[in-house]
Amino acid sequence: MLLGLFAPTAAHGHFLWLSSGRDHDKPVVLAFLAETPNPEGPEFLKYIERAKITSGGKALDWTKGEDTYRVSLPGSRPKQIDGVCDLGVKTRNGASFRLLYTARVQFGPSSSSQIEEGDHLRMRLEARPGQAPIVVVRFRGRPAPEAVVKAYPKEGDPVELKADAHGLLEPRGLAEGRAALLAKWSEKTTGQLDGKPYEEIRYYATLTVAPPLSSSAAATGTAPFALLPEAVNSFGGAVLGDWLYVYSGHTDKTHRYHIGATTRHFRRLSLKDRTTWEELPCGPPLQGVAMVAHRDHLYRIGGMSAHNRPGEPNDLVSATDFARFDPDSKTWTDLPPLPLPRSTHDAVVVGDKIYVVGGWAMRGGDSANAEFLDTALVFDLTRPEPRWENLPTPPFRRRALTVASIQGKVYVMGGLIEDGKVVKSVDIYDPAARAWSHGPDLPGGKLDGFAPSAFGIGDKLYLSGVDGRVLRLNEAGDGWEAIGKLAIPRLTHRLLPGIANDLLAVGGSARGQTTPVIEAVRIPPATAPSGTRARASE
Repeated sequence: MLLGLFAPTAAHGHFLWLSSGRDHDKPVVLAFLAETPNPEGPEFLKYIERAKITSGGKALDWTKGEDTYRVSLPGSRPKQIDGVCDLGVKTRNGASFRLLYTARVQFGPSSSSQIEEGDHLRMRLEARPGQAPIVVVRFRGRPAPEAVVKAYPKEGDPVELKADAHGLLEPRGLAEGRAALLAKWSEKTTGQLDGKPYEEIRYYATLTVAPPLSSSAAATGTAPFALLPEAVNSFGGAVLGDWLYVYSGHTDKTHRYHIGATTRHFRRLSLKDRTTWEELPCGPPLQGVAMVAHRDHLYRIGGMSAHNRPGEPNDLVSATDFARFDPDSKTWTDLPPLPLPRSTHDAVVVGDKIYVVGGWAMRGGDSANAEFLDTALVFDLTRPEPRWENLPTPPFRRRALTVASIQGKVYVMGGLIEDGKVVKSVDIYDPAARAWSHGPDLPGGKLDGFAPSAFGIGDKLYLSGVDGRVLRLNEAGDGWEAIGKLAIPRLTHRLLPGIANDLLAVGGSARGQTTPVIEAVRIPPATAPSGTRARASE
């Protein structure tokens, strides 16, 4: 059984928690009493044996386990499950108070129009159009201004937060299932319960959110993918055989670069069981690095490393590294380096050749010392003594772009140009004609061309960007059609082919934070061309 657990920490008191997990690919919800969002032992279960667990107002059955109660879920996937437990009157330090607990686990953000019922303290993650979801703390259905909330991240120490005057707060990691919340509220009121008087009611509410279930998994009932061992973006990613490979990448906040902000790990995930991660020998820690698969090997190209320590001025250097990885022997072999250092570029394999396009050369210091590159390269893997060769000069200079291939041609999409403007341009290189041409611009808002990711499967080209839509180049090749949407919109990620007629969105930056979530999107049948060509809406 897999259960989302959080870092233990010192706390005062025990609280009612509902936590989601999976058991043999089926979702489960567990109820328990503990200081933190981790079960502590069977001796605490007796205190919540009279708790009520509901879904949509209907009571759910639950069975006692070793140190948790296992909740029987309704037939359809619920939006949320709630728990209430009245622990009665307690006396501490001469004060008598009544103790009321509520707990909630959500399976995604709720609508802000949904009425919050109940005579208790509650927290709810709510969706906001065009923005990240937000948590609303309510007491008896009304906002609880300046409510005190403690956040328990999966990694690191707990953090104390405070809701604003409208009961709102934006805790990190909650929507991705990487944090849990505990809120408290008190009410000065006198009363009696079971003949015991009290002068105050103390309310405690907990909230957890299940990690997003991919659209593919939701449609087919298959297990979701395990989280990345660490949240990462701007990494090298590729699929070879039945394995997803993730090389190094950036793990700190956006635009925060230093030694240690780039992970020193190279790992692969089994796409068969979706849960088994394997550690592999890693080369230099790099971000803005490209990695491609060809036949039985992986190839790592360029990238950037930070040479400064935290708090020091940035000292960022692009690499000329080019290396081959053999999954059988698990060894790296250095190959002829790039003619110039290059990072935030991209690469693709066409036939037996590797094409490298875009990026810039960082030569120390910060971005002011970087030079946008106006060259594109090709490396023929079949030559006895292969070397990098220049392509005809591209009609652009940009970085933070994506490169993919269909029908023997190289597509270069989106990116950032030297004046800092994001572009949605699509440029196409035809190796047979040794010529560049223009394709249909990417749809969407002004930021939708920044750091997207694309992949060609068969004769179809797919792309995902910051708005979360998954796009496909239409049959005519003159427009884009939306075929799906990610639960977590992201950039600086990798869109890669799965092994179950799906696309995998791996890692990346979501709302300014790196995410460990891997989502799968089912590939639908191609849309037949018609008099009105399909285009993704602007």
